[in-house]
Amino acid sequence: MQLAPNTNFSSEEQRLLQAVIRETTSASTGVFTDARLEQEAKEKISEAFELANRRAHYAAQQELVEVMRMISQAKDTQQGEPVRTFALASGLRALDEAEDFAPHGTQLEAELNLRVFTASHRMQIAKEVDHQGVLPQQMMAIYYRYAQLKLALSVAGEPAGSMALHTLGKIYRQLGMFEPQRHPLATRRAIAYQQATLLARHDNYLPARQMAVLLADAGHLAEVQELLTQVLNFLILRNLFHAQAILNRICCPQQLK
Repeated sequence: MQLAPNTNFSSEEQRLLQAVIRETTSASTGVFTDARLEQEAKEKISEAFELANRRAHYAAQQELVEVMRMISQAKDTQQGEPVRTFALASGLRALDEAEDFAPHGTQLEAELNLRVFTASHRMQIAKEVDHQGVLPQQMMAIYYRYAQLKLALSVAGEPAGSMALHTLGKIYRQLGMFEPQRHPLATRRAIAYQQATLLARHDNYLPARQMAVLLADAGHLAEVQELLTQVLNFLILRNLFHAQAILNRICCPQQLK
């Protein structure tokens, strides 16, 4: 990282600041290592599970979002670009703003003014979609898909991040079951989080059952069959890989030395 030129600093101050930047390391500033970050994330996810079991859903959500924030910030610090933190913020914002496209009370979809809503939104995608002939439900679907991609990017490849997304999906499924009047779009959010989980780590098969139930409830039976087939194939390949590794250790122990 280089210091941007600044005429307010003397040459001596410039040299001092450059030295500070060169000597800044994770150890000198107390930034978590990957192992410590993973441990901290797992502890927070466990706390979120306990909170959710006590129906403290809002507090549980806060813990899980904090997990994703920790992971995205740590990865961006390593890579030197705020890609993941921006993706997390965009994904969460898209989920919130998607709800503007749902009619409330006795309001009808035809009464919703898409241009008014999108003009107040911060999402760039809102400015890029041609509103002519687009229905509110279609805009909502676009926002949810955008959120899935951004949330997946924020914690891509990270087991704890994937589990945080998965747990958020489970929480919203509970809200949809137990508090449907207060959270009419909870199932849509649950699907978004579980889809993001699968995108973040394709080898995390835990959300597959949740996704299968949610999609079946929405009538997407063909998609359920395809999803479960993919998961089954993955499990078969994984078990074959483990079996081959065991056989290699038994039959060819000399190669392990």
